[in-house]
Amino acid sequence: MPESPTQRTLKHLRESGWIADVTERWVSFGTPKPGKPRKPGPSGVRKDLFGFGDVLAFKPDSPGVLIVQATSTANMSARVAKLLANDNARVWVSQPDRLLAVIGWRRYAKALDGKWVRLTWRWLTKEEFKVAVPDAAGKDDR
Repeated sequence: MPESPTQRTLKHLRESGWIADVTERWVSFGTPKPGKPRKPGPSGVRKDLFGFGDVLAFKPDSPGVLIVQATSTANMSARVAKLLANDNARVWVSQPDRLLAVIGWRRYAKALDGKWVRLTWRWLTKEEFKVAVPDAAGKDDR
C-alpha cells in the first residue's frame, strides 16, 4: 500500500532532524446497535489539529514549532487557500516562533535524483493572512 502524504511528511521530517508526530485523528460516529445494520454514508470524520494541522514538529535546540498540512502537490494551492481562510492558522502564525507549512508530494514516472516521489514546501507567513483580529475596543490590527 502506498504511503499517504502525512506518512511521507512524518518520515521526511524525522530524517531531517525534526521531532515530529501526527496530530490528525479519526473521530468515529459510533457503532451501530447489535442487530442493526450500519447506515449508508461515512462512519466518521478526520479532524486536524486546531482544524488545520496534520503534523506537529520541532527541532531540538532550535526555536520554533512547526505545524504541517500534508497533501499532494496538485492540491497545495487549495490547502493554502483553506489555511488562509482559517482563523486558528492566522493566530498560530501571528505568534513568535510558530511556523506553518504545506508540504506537497508528487510521484514521477521516472526517478529524479534517484527518487520516485519528491516534495515541495510552501511556507505561510503572517503577512499572507488578510483577515485582521479585532482588539478589545473593536479596532482591527491592520
